[in-house]
Amino acid sequence: MIKSGFTLKKFIILGILFVAAVGSLLHFLYDWSNQNILISFIAPVSESVWEHFKLGFYALLLYGLITYFFIRDKVNNFIFGLSLSSIGLNVSIGLLFYLYKLFIHHSIPWIDITLFIIGIIFAFFILYKILTLPPLPPIFNWIGIFIILITISGFVIFTLKPLTRFDIFKDPTK
Repeated sequence: MIKSGFTLKKFIILGILFVAAVGSLLHFLYDWSNQNILISFIAPVSESVWEHFKLGFYALLLYGLITYFFIRDKVNNFIFGLSLSSIGLNVSIGLLFYLYKLFIHHSIPWIDITLFIIGIIFAFFILYKILTLPPLPPIFNWIGIFIILITISGFVIFTLKPLTRFDIFKDPTK
């Protein structure tokens, strides 16, 4: 249940804009940092689909961290919603990307950017739905934290040792 004095619509719209802007900036952060190894865990180090999943995930996570203390008492299931929306973001981008690549056998930047925006909107749709559910048992927050930590671990591990035999990890520019 949403408590009075809080506008969820504003939170969602600002979130979409924030994630789009920060995610776009993250695309360049690794090069701006002179290829700093720590930055490589949050910003793409190649043009692979996997590396680009970092853009939305970390931008959404940052938005969640910034807003958590302001809205945690105004919405339900925030951590769980944030974790599922981050999964929804990357799954939707990945599915749509590979779907269009079935027909157009190469990447087109404006389509890729559009898919990123669609993924962000889908993520905030998921987040909205979960935030407006009745309160879930506390275990769901722990599940959300687990999902976030596993995702971060995956980004670290597969940045250091990408499984390039799988298409999702291949850099199409090399």
